[in-house]
Amino acid sequence: PLYSYIDLDTQSWPEELLKEFNQSSDGVNVLEYLEKVIITGSTGLAKNLKSVIEATPYIGDSHIVNTVRVEDTINWDYYDVFINCAHVDFEQVELLQECFEAFKTHKEKTIVNISSRAHQPNISKGYKYAAQKAALNHLSNNLVYNNVEKQCRIMTINLGLLNHPTLPSLDYNEVSGYILRYLTWDSHLEIPEVTLQHSANYLAVQHQKELDKLLEQ
Repeated sequence: PLYSYIDLDTQSWPEELLKEFNQSSDGVNVLEYLEKVIITGSTGLAKNLKSVIEATPYIGDSHIVNTVRVEDTINWDYYDVFINCAHVDFEQVELLQECFEAFKTHKEKTIVNISSRAHQPNISKGYKYAAQKAALNHLSNNLVYNNVEKQCRIMTINLGLLNHPTLPSLDYNEVSGYILRYLTWDSHLEIPEVTLQHSANYLAVQHQKELDKLLEQ
């Protein structure tokens, strides 16, 4: 399946996935370049991502996965993968530009931006949040398509409703599994932008959200 699940209690993957994640089709380890990962944020999805990557079967040394706050200083030269996860005002935009300057000439390096479907017009009433995510997507697309120095991979993931206790939504494991799968595909494969959301009818879910708010009053 496209989405892979990990049992965070046992820190193990289903047996049938072990060979796929340990080796590529030609028998070469595909996780070597995942050894040094930096993630902004330490709770929610960021925490789950760290657990999933650290627990992934591998050949060779353990992966080094560090989490930082958006205001922390990052030694970009040390890392191979940057997961731009934590949302604080326009900090994701600033960090993307900063990381890109360090990663841009390295084909083996990867940037993953965690954005939202709210970046699209008329999707969200959280206007400031939507504008911040739109700025992230706009910069990411410009770096992918309009920068002559760009060699690293950049992917922006637009998330729908995530980990909601009652409404149809994706859970952290599904999103982390997708990101891990992308990072372990051949390094020449780039997905500049993708939206991940539950298949439930969008308008029906939004209507239920409004009803739930009324019931809480």
